[in-house]
Amino acid sequence: ITYKGQTNTFASNDFSINGFNFHLVKAQSVADAGKSIKVRTAPSVVNTVEVIQTWAEKHNAIVDEIRTHTKSNLDDVDVQGKKAEDFELPILSSNSTLADLMRTLDDELTRTVSGITSGGLSSIPSAGIDLKQGKIEVDVPKLTSTLQTKYSQVSDLFTFKTAVTDAKFDISEHPIFVSSDVT
Repeated sequence: ITYKGQTNTFASNDFSINGFNFHLVKAQSVADAGKSIKVRTAPSVVNTVEVIQTWAEKHNAIVDEIRTHTKSNLDDVDVQGKKAEDFELPILSSNSTLADLMRTLDDELTRTVSGITSGGLSSIPSAGIDLKQGKIEVDVPKLTSTLQTKYSQVSDLFTFKTAVTDAKFDISEHPIFVSSDVT
């Protein structure tokens, strides 16, 4: 096998190069000796679903942590005849910065993404990743199906695109803020 100008010999038809595992199933014919063989790679839908589920779990853990320090639940408390100082509220319950942060996260996760040229996906929920009461819920069958047919469009929902490039100046923006398809 010649890769990047360096020839390597392997003892079996199973080997790895740069983290890619290969399993050769057929020897090259004598007539094709010396001809290049193209290898195409494809993203793993299973691994991508696992990464998205891990991201959702971490997001939800952050939401839970913020809520423990901000949310006051007085629904189950008998407030009749009690003074305000009789109630112990979470230390950050009146912190508007955290409330704004939570609203911004919710907005960004459900916002329509402009600049995606095809595929019918325009938001993270359209791929099977929904937001319910501030927490991410992954519809694994829908996400898997969407990744199998529209992987690059799902990727576009999460990736940054370069908007301007110059030797001295480089701006990259999330596709939510890119008004047209810029590459």
